[in-house]
Amino acid sequence: MATTTREVSGRTVSVTADDALSPQVDRFFGVLHEIPAESFGDGLVFRAGWSAYSLAGTGTALTVRCPDYVGDVTSDTENLSLALAVDAQQAHVLSLAGVAAGKPAVFNEKVVLSEGALTAPRVVAQRSAPSGTGDSGWFVGTEGEDFEGVDSLEAVHVYQLLELRPSLLQALALPEGYLASFGDDTLEVVLDASDRVAYERPR
Repeated sequence: MATTTREVSGRTVSVTADDALSPQVDRFFGVLHEIPAESFGDGLVFRAGWSAYSLAGTGTALTVRCPDYVGDVTSDTENLSLALAVDAQQAHVLSLAGVAAGKPAVFNEKVVLSEGALTAPRVVAQRSAPSGTGDSGWFVGTEGEDFEGVDSLEAVHVYQLLELRPSLLQALALPEGYLASFGDDTLEVVLDASDRVAYERPR
């Protein structure tokens, strides 16, 4: 674990994450530099990627915090490791699929699931236009299922997948119309909005 401290908008800002995530920390500081200086200070809440973040501190010293996805998501933690690790995984999948700009599902948005999808060995995640506020647009079903033909559905928040089936999170920045197929938690195929293969796992 390492804490990186840099100057941003005239404040000393600290970011804490695992040592292996230093490239993500560097990119995160780039996001911080894009925030207008007049709003940069204690109490600011902002979104970057799939997660929300906040600034806390007094005077010119600020610490970045995020929801505690390991413990109580309604509480904050200074350890950004999990949030930044998911960002890195999603960026990797976008790169594999040749997607220049993703659209990460936000941690507190809903993902719709068919019954048994979370424990099925082979699942498909497909994104459509959100049905309303709080909907990510993602549907996860077993292979061969179609959202329209499923009778029994449930919904979970994006962050709950960290406990229920974390491998799915890597695909949740793909844009609307995209489909990701998983076998035993390994991403096997990504189809674009025109059903063309955007990525296929090497055999």
